[in-house]
Amino acid sequence: VEFQAATGEERPVIFCDDVKDVEIDGLRSSPINGIQPVIKLVQTKEAFLRACVAPKGTKTFLEVQGAETEYVTLMNSELRRAETVIASGPEVPKNAVTLFGNVEGKRANS
Repeated sequence: VEFQAATGEERPVIFCDDVKDVEIDGLRSSPINGIQPVIKLVQTKEAFLRACVAPKGTKTFLEVQGAETEYVTLMNSELRRAETVIASGPEVPKNAVTLFGNVEGKRANS
């Protein structure tokens, strides 16, 4: 899937709130202006993200929030263009996000 945002768009490409069983495979997008992540997951359970590409200029690729967030897997993605691969809120359980395969980049907790 490839998303093209309107000029000046500052919202995440994908935003999931209180979602279970989401699969994102092969995500491509145009750059996002501002500080919003490409993907934002809030209180999301059982999310599987694979073969995604961070567009040039990405501040944060994946942001997770919520104490109920669990079983988020990110694997085999080209995320070196992102300043931060994953940002998570302090309430997110430490083991909520798992990285598999070829995923390189900086992980930050906010």
